[in-house]
Amino acid sequence: MENNEDDKFVTLLADSTFKYMFKDYRDFFKKVIKSTTNVDISEYELYNNEINSGNKARDYRLDILLKKDNDFIIIEMNKNADKRTLLKARKYLYAT
Repeated sequence: MENNEDDKFVTLLADSTFKYMFKDYRDFFKKVIKSTTNVDISEYELYNNEINSGNKARDYRLDILLKKDNDFIIIEMNKNADKRTLLKARKYLYAT
């Protein structure tokens, strides 16, 4: 079988895929997030998700930032949860 670009599997663990899917299928993600974390994001609005982590070497931007009044929820999609990834997520948290 010939390798075709259209035949490639796209994972939700990819940042850009997750961001796109979250915006277009938000009702689905509301249900998944509620059932897995018991956090209801129904009344939260999508906020500026172009906040940079401050990393000068790479352009790291957070995946999803939701806001309701003075409350924020950050959703990060990662393939693994190593120390570097967790540190990057904390930088986003303290930057908001």
